[in-house]
Amino acid sequence: TTIAELAVDGQYEHKTIRLDGAVGVALPFIYMGPNPWPEGKLAAKWRPHYGSFELDAIIGRKGRIPSLRERFDPMTGNPGLGPEMIDDFELRAIEQVNDRLRVEFAPFYKHQTGTVRSSTNPADDGKLVNLGVLQLAGFDLLGRVQVERRVEVGGAWDYIYATSDVDPTDPLDRLPHHKIEGWVQVTPDPHLSLI
Repeated sequence: TTIAELAVDGQYEHKTIRLDGAVGVALPFIYMGPNPWPEGKLAAKWRPHYGSFELDAIIGRKGRIPSLRERFDPMTGNPGLGPEMIDDFELRAIEQVNDRLRVEFAPFYKHQTGTVRSSTNPADDGKLVNLGVLQLAGFDLLGRVQVERRVEVGGAWDYIYATSDVDPTDPLDRLPHHKIEGWVQVTPDPHLSLI
């Protein structure tokens, strides 16, 4: 479960644009089996000279080796599990409408291979398996209102839809398509915040 990572990072900023990019290679310890894989992330921010609008675009690739429990648990473990790989893209639009109201909208897309989950095949007896190609798409819509200098109220609606090469309708049966959340944040002191 141990990975060494070698990476370089670069940043560039000019007027209304900011770029931050990192690229590297993940090196699983040799006895684990998986070959090294490339990883990276590029984040671009654009903020025009006028208003308070901001547009962020993020693209990335990340991998994960299954944990020891996922591989060797006596009931559900599977020593043959391979790594999970995720390629994702997110676009986030942020608008500070006024001093009190902030709104964010973020559509996203993820392409995953090797996602670890319990097998739905009765012959596998609940063992963990790697899924094939999994695609997730959706969006986050978020709003925050500062009711008073120390009190902020917020809410979000998240929508996500998944398809895969194995099950095109609902490959992650425990994944809710809609999620709604709300919160209140109180900051009685600049050093203390309660949510």
